[in-house]
Amino acid sequence: MASKRWLLLCLLFPLPFFAVPSKPDRGIRLELTHVDARGGLLAAADRVRRAAERSHRRVNGLLAAVTAPSASSDGGGDGAATAAASVHASTATYLVDLTIGTPPLPLTAVLDTGSDLIWTQCDAPCQRCFPQPTPLYAPARSATYANVSCDSKLCEALPSPRSSRCSEPSCAYYFSYGDGSSTDGVLATDAFTFVSGATVHGLAFGCGTDNLGGTDNSSGLVGMGRGPLSLVSQLGVTRFSYCFTPFNDTTTSSPLFLGASASLSPAAQSTPFMPNPTGPRRGSYYYLSLEGITVGDTLLPIDPAVFQLTASGRGGLIIDSGTTFTALEERAFVVLARAVAARVALPLASGAHLGLSLCFAAPEGRGPEAVTVPRLVLHFDGADMELPRGSVVVEDRVAGVACLGMVSARGMSVLGSMQQQNMHILYDIGMGVLSFEPADNPMGSKWRQTSDDMACKCKPALLTLAAVLIGLIPPVTSATSPHGFRATLTRVHQYPGNYSAAARRDGRRLASFSDAASAGAHCTSTSSSRGLLQALVENGAGAYHMSLSVGTPPLAFPAILDTGSDLTWTQCAPCTACFAQPTPLYDPAASSTFSKVPCAGPLCQALPSAFRACNATGCVYDYRYTVGFTAGYLAADTIAIGDASFRGVAFGCSTANGGDMDNASGIVGLGSSALSLVSQLGVGRFSYCLRSDADAGASPILFGSLANVTGGKAQSTPLIQNPVARRAPYYYVHLTGITVGAAELPVTSGTFGFTAAGAGGVIVDSGTTFTYLAEAAYATVRQAFLSQTAGLTTVSGAPYDFDLCFAAGVAAADVPVPRLVLRFAGGAVYEVPRRSYFDAVDESGSVACLLLLPTRGVSVIGNVLQMDLHVLYDLDGGTFSFAPADCASI
Repeated sequence: MASKRWLLLCLLFPLPFFAVPSKPDRGIRLELTHVDARGGLLAAADRVRRAAERSHRRVNGLLAAVTAPSASSDGGGDGAATAAASVHASTATYLVDLTIGTPPLPLTAVLDTGSDLIWTQCDAPCQRCFPQPTPLYAPARSATYANVSCDSKLCEALPSPRSSRCSEPSCAYYFSYGDGSSTDGVLATDAFTFVSGATVHGLAFGCGTDNLGGTDNSSGLVGMGRGPLSLVSQLGVTRFSYCFTPFNDTTTSSPLFLGASASLSPAAQSTPFMPNPTGPRRGSYYYLSLEGITVGDTLLPIDPAVFQLTASGRGGLIIDSGTTFTALEERAFVVLARAVAARVALPLASGAHLGLSLCFAAPEGRGPEAVTVPRLVLHFDGADMELPRGSVVVEDRVAGVACLGMVSARGMSVLGSMQQQNMHILYDIGMGVLSFEPADNPMGSKWRQTSDDMACKCKPALLTLAAVLIGLIPPVTSATSPHGFRATLTRVHQYPGNYSAAARRDGRRLASFSDAASAGAHCTSTSSSRGLLQALVENGAGAYHMSLSVGTPPLAFPAILDTGSDLTWTQCAPCTACFAQPTPLYDPAASSTFSKVPCAGPLCQALPSAFRACNATGCVYDYRYTVGFTAGYLAADTIAIGDASFRGVAFGCSTANGGDMDNASGIVGLGSSALSLVSQLGVGRFSYCLRSDADAGASPILFGSLANVTGGKAQSTPLIQNPVARRAPYYYVHLTGITVGAAELPVTSGTFGFTAAGAGGVIVDSGTTFTYLAEAAYATVRQAFLSQTAGLTTVSGAPYDFDLCFAAGVAAADVPVPRLVLRFAGGAVYEVPRRSYFDAVDESGSVACLLLLPTRGVSVIGNVLQMDLHVLYDLDGGTFSFAPADCASI
């Protein structure tokens, strides 16, 4: 179909924890249709009434879901699973068309950001099925259908599955909804094809054979929630976006983008998602922090506690595709309604026939469009959403009334689809933020105003233009390698000849980690804390270079790979103070795709405030490292990594620099915060495999879906946050035990835990060479090695900057030393290869040392301990995985 030709270039980077057998070669676009656009024409008043009824039912269902006890504790005899979003099955607002099976069968489903499971009615046979607009899906007629077994991870991902039913050959499920409707069937997989033409094989869905209730001219649901079985989770995309057409437009479809094609302009605003309350039914929703409401020019006197989310699941605000009218908690709605009524100098009118409580009679002789309403702004954490008139009121021209398009609720608040209309809304799951901008934003948005009612449209010609021009603005779009991409790493220093120099560099880097944590603990400003934490990393401590190129035409430059930094930067011409580098300076004037990042944009705001300023040059920064500095301005250009090319990547264009960069021209930041390369590209995972010192070959680094550690020896441990410095870019893990020889050392929860000041913890780091343990832990390890190497002669390690060294009367590899085992949270165990913790440190091989060192504060697992190990940073899954590997074969 024609839409295939105009599909936006995009990536679907990371895989979920269960692998989808195949994925589309490009991003996915779908078209959403309002539920009232099907099943016959409805009068405007009927559409409003139906929307109000749906909204009330939906909010009640959402509240029932988050406040109900879990299935494991409610006394239910069979432990039946309850839907992750226990919402009324007939509260649909938007429908999506796709096909299922081979040959493909048309399927119309409800789009639901408040649910996880994808499900459709099935003729297998169907015991009870409600009427639907398309033929029933028959699994027996699809050549690509497969049942999901009870012992699979897909089955385990169901909330509270019935254990008694898992003795059956297939994984059975039962989801009930807030109004008593339900779906009962088996979990299966099949091929799904979307309107863009993209086909995904092996997508898990519920095949419902016993279904009660109705879903408004559809045959099931497409869950877009935060749980593992949702469409976004299974596809492994870290972002999706949509643009809802106006409430009164029932003929124009609304676009939905999945993957890297979901992007906004730099002018977009962002607010973080709130942590979900605990419980099996509460993890699907997208909570936001609503901090206040302004009507006219007045901030309303609403108690902030009204919008706070409690541990019981009450309160808070959810952004939801299935609720039409925004529902505000009763105490807030009363204040809002009074403020609006006071500013609209018109008689009140009854809205009972519409299901709305605050309505105004139109001026005599004029229609409801003449009703003037005050400005209304929703204030979120870090973002203000000013609603246009069409998102505030609905009109009934027959009755001559205009009504506030919001309703009152008890127990929670919901941002409905009417208040989202004509907004391009982006759910960036990887970054944990919701972003939005008006659909007619002139700053590079894919959307434009095409009619008086501001319909959101994305026509093929406009898409073609976007594909050409999108490189001028972030966020990033990809031109190649939609399945992920790879690059190579080159070791800067070959050891053991430079072990001593590496240890000295490590000392500076360790000091910066500790200084950063202390600085973060004493900052009251989040942005200031974040700035110190990411900027004080030693800039000359990198051990691996990553080659990439920037600009059009591309200019190659080697940069230090750093998982402890965010900002990617390179030296730029004209340069007032630049160190020597092996390649020509990047000259912005010579690149046809160069642009400066505006000061008001979110990328500039992502720079730490302590090091950021705005002047005539643009968005400028000045980073001071432990040794050296870099200063310049934030820019965007095309960056190529391996065979992949990305337009509009933000990076630092440094024009004044000091320090030693180990024959590199800058840094590639792979930290976990907003400006890092992995964050900007939207990849949810990356991995590398560092080849051992004896092998001078390049080491692979993989991004997106190519980054995958599998096999029987693969192990995982959770990535954790520093409780004081939550926005630090470092990758922390929990080291729970150490074994030396046969001795299990006395490691307690406090040995590697965080202090109240944010010190402590264990960081996995690419830029630190050796492994450093907190002093108390190191002393225990050192003593264990000494007691088990009593026959060896110790020598001073001072000339080599090591602590525990031995005379190697024979080859270092033959010196008898005990084994070293590290244990992590989650049960992961790493038996460290001998050469990664004990090796000769001089050219002659006469001295061999323990390659572990003591440190104060934070502990660090360095790159030597990671050699010949395929390590995976799964940002979406929140895990660090590893497995022994032949790096040359990856």
